[in-house]
Amino acid sequence: MKNIGHFLFSLYLWLVVGTVTFLVSSLIILSFPLALFDPSRRLAHRLGTLWAELLLLLNPMWQVRVVGKARLGKNKNYVLVANHASLSDIICLFAIGHQFKWIAKKSLFHIPFFGWAMSVMGYI
Repeated sequence: MKNIGHFLFSLYLWLVVGTVTFLVSSLIILSFPLALFDPSRRLAHRLGTLWAELLLLLNPMWQVRVVGKARLGKNKNYVLVANHASLSDIICLFAIGHQFKWIAKKSLFHIPFFGWAMSVMGYI
């Protein structure tokens, strides 16, 4: 019975991640024309932050606490490094709320919606 519960919870999470990623990626793609007026892609990044917030909200097992956020200067640049031990570090970096760009492997940009959204967001 325990295995069925784990399976159902895992199925729930994959459905949530897939649905939220599809919906928010679609919004990011639709925001592309605004990039002409927003070269830093702040709106697209804000939508990416919304994606992470929704995933945190819809997963009762995850709790993220950001420590030291106030130490980040609003108009300063930083190099953020994640060890990428899991997919959760992507969500955690979005939780910081600071504008950033990813460096990602080329194959990720070929994933429908997700990769297209990464291109619109100006990721490298």
